[in-house]
Amino acid sequence: AIVGERLSGNLFGKSVFQFFEDEAREMLIEEMKVRKHGQSSTYEVPLITLHEDRRWVRLTVVPRFDAEQQWIGEFVTMLDITDRKCMELELQRAKDIVDQAWQHAEATRHLAELANDAKGEFLAHLSHELRTPLNAILGYAHLMLRHNSLSEQSHNAVEMILRSGEH
Repeated sequence: AIVGERLSGNLFGKSVFQFFEDEAREMLIEEMKVRKHGQSSTYEVPLITLHEDRRWVRLTVVPRFDAEQQWIGEFVTMLDITDRKCMELELQRAKDIVDQAWQHAEATRHLAELANDAKGEFLAHLSHELRTPLNAILGYAHLMLRHNSLSEQSHNAVEMILRSGEH
């Protein structure tokens, strides 16, 4: 698409910078100062075509100097990397989904551990709350069995209390 625009002659009289968004344009202008000292650069930036399409391009910019080593311009190669950038974006989205699923699984595991700890603490308290009065009941039942004044029916009832409590 970009080559077709060049060949059609629609680019005559236009500044190359109008095809870049503000952030990329500012970066390219700042980097131009570095290239005037002989340093080449490679960038991956979004470009807006004449047809208002947004494409990603990889620019390699090499400074050009005359015989007296005066900067006279730049040689630029441009490669359309839009498909690669789209794949990278999809890959990042998939990674984000996996990361979110992992975080959800970790949060669920943590909540399960908290619930299990709470259950254990509840059972420990419940056990304590039941054992305290039960120990008193069993203690009195043992004392009652030592008295010979119990009828056989009462004796059997106290033994049932002891068996049930010990069970």
